[in-house]
Amino acid sequence: MLKFLSIENFALIESLQIDFHPGLTLITGETGSGKSILVDAVALLAGERASQEMVREGFDKARLEGLFELCPDHPARTVLERAGLARGEDEVLVRREISQTGTNKVFINNCLTTQGFLAELGPLLADIHGQHDQQLLLQPRTHLEFLDAFASNPALLQEVARLFAEWQEVKNQLAAIRASEKERLQKIDTFRYQIDDIQRLALTPGLDQSLEFERALLATSEKRCQYAQLGYQGLYENEDSCLTLLGSVEKEIGQLAVLDSAFTPLVGRLAEARYQLEEIAYQLRDYGAKIEFSPARLEEIQERLALIQKAKRKYGSSVDEILTYCERIQKETEELLRAEEQTEELSLKVAQVEEAYLQAAQKLSGKRRDAGHALSVEV
Repeated sequence: MLKFLSIENFALIESLQIDFHPGLTLITGETGSGKSILVDAVALLAGERASQEMVREGFDKARLEGLFELCPDHPARTVLERAGLARGEDEVLVRREISQTGTNKVFINNCLTTQGFLAELGPLLADIHGQHDQQLLLQPRTHLEFLDAFASNPALLQEVARLFAEWQEVKNQLAAIRASEKERLQKIDTFRYQIDDIQRLALTPGLDQSLEFERALLATSEKRCQYAQLGYQGLYENEDSCLTLLGSVEKEIGQLAVLDSAFTPLVGRLAEARYQLEEIAYQLRDYGAKIEFSPARLEEIQERLALIQKAKRKYGSSVDEILTYCERIQKETEELLRAEEQTEELSLKVAQVEEAYLQAAQKLSGKRRDAGHALSVEV
């Protein structure tokens, strides 16, 4: 129902506001008084196209406003909700601005929209009868809406629409997964190859550093053994070794301490120095004895480090980064494999939702057929 109409600078009317009340409203007047202008204004608010000739002479633009009341099950509510223009009230405000320059604007509930959308919404708000112009009952596209309203089908219509939307959504999800099936399988193969490639290296955190250290020791085995032996010989084994000379000095200081007790502490300090030198000499001897030069082990380490270096170029700049990458692609592989289960679940869900939709659609179709017979009789 049209509750309020406001007109500014439209055709012959400069300014006009009319409040409409429930029931029949008659507007009378002699020919040329502007009655048809009111009908034209309502027609524009119902979606008719506007032209710049409609603007009152001497003004830049015309403005039309109409406030329509909606009942709880009014079909316009669905159209407004679908477009995001419903404001949760029982009224809808339509405003049109017609410019001399041809830049016309349409507002619904104070939101800018298109004339095309108003052309869809307008016939649901106002039905103008006259000389077979815009007779809503003669438009086949409206017949189902009238039939559903007669059969009290709005709730079932919403359920059918909900099930259809859910069916399409699940179908699209399944189609998207199947469309990417080739890419998913390629990723699984690539990740499995990389995981096997990394696992063959038997990496542990910091392995590259420990192997580099071991390689450096093996590469210097001969020199280390030589230096240890020379040190041992200089301290202990040679005839003129440090310990031999120190033993002679220790005896002489001992004789001196017999003559002068002030040197007695020096004897003890020399003995302590001799023990420390002996311990160093033994450590050098044992160290040199344990050194083994293994060309085979050195070659093995070098080959393994070469493989690790190759892996670094592909998977990370260090062993720790390679291990982190391996862990990540293992998780991704598991997720990609779970997609197979998701495909089966979605396939089952598509069938279930499709069956529910078809049952609801058949129920709606049956109610429409029954209501169609009853409506035909009553008409």
